[in-house]
Amino acid sequence: MSNEEDVFLQDGILRYTEAVQVLQRFTEIVEKRLEKIVAAKRDWTSFVIDKGKKAIGVGHGGGIKGDLTILAIVNGKTPQGDKAQIHTGLLWRDEGTLVFARLRKPKHLTGFDPHPNSQRVKFFKIKERKTFIYIVLDDIAKLEADLNLVLDELQRHIEKA
Repeated sequence: MSNEEDVFLQDGILRYTEAVQVLQRFTEIVEKRLEKIVAAKRDWTSFVIDKGKKAIGVGHGGGIKGDLTILAIVNGKTPQGDKAQIHTGLLWRDEGTLVFARLRKPKHLTGFDPHPNSQRVKFFKIKERKTFIYIVLDDIAKLEADLNLVLDELQRHIEKA
């Protein structure tokens, strides 16, 4: 081991608990912010949110290929009456910090090729069944606007289905 690694390990071992607490607090704050943004959204044009406490939840963890996510989970129905679930929030990938939205249920609507109205909105697919619509977050002040934009793009897809 190099001296640099030893110093890093020493520091990490001594401060590990503090680092975990900071990360837990950060995650809680981001989850609350995402939940607040989603709950405040009024223009759900093609998605009917469930009523009650189970309508909007939060979560976090390792995502695809070890990517990290903090997200809001929105439960509801499509205009056709299918039970549906939207995941939306932050995803850390090589491209940067992504504000994303994806339709998790119903399965027959989850793998699609979107045609975004905005040049800022991009997408990627995983296994042809999971489409993520996203914007690279470049300013925390834009979080609410960017989250609403990707949710609006996702709703456009639901409307067309």
